[in-house]
Amino acid sequence: MSKLLVFDITNLCDLNVYNLLKKSVSTTRRENSEKFLFFEDAKRSICAEAIMRYYLIKTLGINNSEIEIGYNDYGKPFLKNIQLYFNLSHSNKWVVCGWSNNEIGVDIEKIDKTNIDIAKSLFCEAEYNYIKSGEEYEQCKKFIQIWTLKESYIKYIGKGLTIPLNSFCIKKNADNFIVESDGNKERVFLKQVEFSDGYYLTECSRDETSMEVQKITVEELVDVFM
Repeated sequence: MSKLLVFDITNLCDLNVYNLLKKSVSTTRRENSEKFLFFEDAKRSICAEAIMRYYLIKTLGINNSEIEIGYNDYGKPFLKNIQLYFNLSHSNKWVVCGWSNNEIGVDIEKIDKTNIDIAKSLFCEAEYNYIKSGEEYEQCKKFIQIWTLKESYIKYIGKGLTIPLNSFCIKKNADNFIVESDGNKERVFLKQVEFSDGYYLTECSRDETSMEVQKITVEELVDVFM
């Protein structure tokens, strides 16, 4: 079973707590967080790695100092010394860390008005036709739905946007979505829920079972890093 940890950064109001979490993450993450123009972006970055470390410390009893993070040639993070796979995402107030025994890609996006016309050039024809059906809000909602599905698949592959968005197609199959791609014959499973107050939360992995979503509190984070 895959597991997705989610954290609401609006609950992180105490600067002392933020600094505690910042000291608990990798040097690379700390240095990158200081380059952001807006503090909210820095919070998203720090909290994403913090909840990743929380899971290893709380669930597996691993010491924080023993957690080593590497990056592939396309920037996807991985654990150097632990046989588990994770992936991070954030949108607006939510940060997410997905876990699996196999490769995993996760994405979260807020459902909002957007220019769906870009789907005509970025997406495949079947996706565009699916998005264009329905009223204006429904079209925007479908656009975000497909976007998160495609993002989770790209993040699963781990090669970023070197994979063109229109090089594979997300199609609805009964109650599920599937990936059609000439370049990758591997069978993957897409799982998606409408989460919280107007977000799509999506996972792509080889895990056929249902995903478990767990909200993490500030108090839980503080408890493992004190």
